Amino acid sequence: MLRNEALVGLITESDIFRAFVSLFDHSKKSVRITFDVSKGEDILAVVATLAAEFGVRVTSLFTCQQDERSVCVVRVTGNKFDPFLEALWKSGHPVLSIIH
Repeated sequence: MLRNEALVGLITESDIFRAFVSLFDHSKKSVRITFDVSKGEDILAVVATLAAEFGVRVTSLFTCQQDERSVCVVRVTGNKFDPFLEALWKSGHPVLSIIH
């Protein structure tokens, strides 16, 4: 059965690349943190709780496998970045890199 629907648009490789690059864009006043994550852990809940506690705003977050381990890359903005970072360390998540 054929539907009579119009094609709205196409997503190109360039569109996907631009979206991916925007995750790493540091043109805004923000900090990108990469840290270890335990497998199966609800890292979104951990980051959201810490962000709320220290008044920072999460602008992007994703997880991936890197060299046989799970890592999270989160970009945050706000004035209380240092206390947020300290709490992240204390929660058992070793920080691998910080990019201002």
